[in-house]
Amino acid sequence: MAFKPSGSVTRSNEPIQDNERKEDTFVRDERDNYLFPEIQVNDITSITRPETKWYWDFDMPVYQVASALEDKRIRFHCKTDKTIKGDAENITAFKGRGKKIPENSWLGVLNIEREVQELEPLTTDDFEIEPYQKLKLSEEKSFEAGKIQIYKKLKETRLQYGINNIIFTWGRKIF
Repeated sequence: MAFKPSGSVTRSNEPIQDNERKEDTFVRDERDNYLFPEIQVNDITSITRPETKWYWDFDMPVYQVASALEDKRIRFHCKTDKTIKGDAENITAFKGRGKKIPENSWLGVLNIEREVQELEPLTTDDFEIEPYQKLKLSEEKSFEAGKIQIYKKLKETRLQYGINNIIFTWGRKIF
């Protein structure tokens, strides 16, 4: 008997209806602090005043959101022949693994073409390689997706600690 998929299923094993998506709700983590149980505070609002302003360094969540929206790639060009240049997903796609250049890598395919033209094969030393990042989506869509993810993280932080008056800092900026 072969497996036949009967449709999409959510985490709670409820079938998804057409045009209906369930959003995962954030659940506050109430586990004990196993590193410092003697200084653990279960409800921080009980020891602070409502007008207290909390400053929160939010560099890492913003960096995580931004890095999730881009791909790391490499750009390369030949030092001797400026017309030979390209872009690859990673160094392995460019030259393969190990010292020997396989025929299915970008450089391997180029060297086969050069052999047909009776030219010298190139090595990795003949290229200048530069890493860069490329957005997975268009700039507008990436910006909107990033805003949604950051607002979601802000909301989760406020819910986790039960504090509404948090001022988030990012670099030297205060939001």
